[in-house]
Amino acid sequence: MWNLFNKKPLPLEERTKAFWQWFEKNEETLCLFASEPHRVCKLVSKELAKVKPLAFEFGPGTNGKSDFIISADGIRKDFPSVAALCKAAPELQKWNIIAFRQRQQIQGTILTHGISVDIDDCAFAAEKTEEGLIDLVLYMKGLTPQTFEAYGTAGFL
Repeated sequence: MWNLFNKKPLPLEERTKAFWQWFEKNEETLCLFASEPHRVCKLVSKELAKVKPLAFEFGPGTNGKSDFIISADGIRKDFPSVAALCKAAPELQKWNIIAFRQRQQIQGTILTHGISVDIDDCAFAAEKTEEGLIDLVLYMKGLTPQTFEAYGTAGFL
């Protein structure tokens, strides 16, 4: 969002306020996310980018409200922006505003490259490297050198 006279972006606080005003004004349209996901996501992306290009998703929610989740998508420098944007959200009739994707219980099966991997047949361990980083080691039932490519894709998912 730009100031027409001096071409400088509006302060973050004003852009944030404008986003939530837009969101509130368009609550009904945004509720169509399940039936018109491409159109609704395009609208939200355009408006959210005026504040900061962040990730978002819609969810079924609770108590008769849908969830609007804003995420930094793992980019640490954007964590404060997500927190501030969500904190500035007004109370909305149809939406729960949630900062960051919440941990979820994963269930089911991944189908890829002609294989089926049940989530219950997978485990992982985190190991600290000498450089101070973390390696994730994945254990998957059925993984062999011959099935590595297919299971690698399932592991990535």
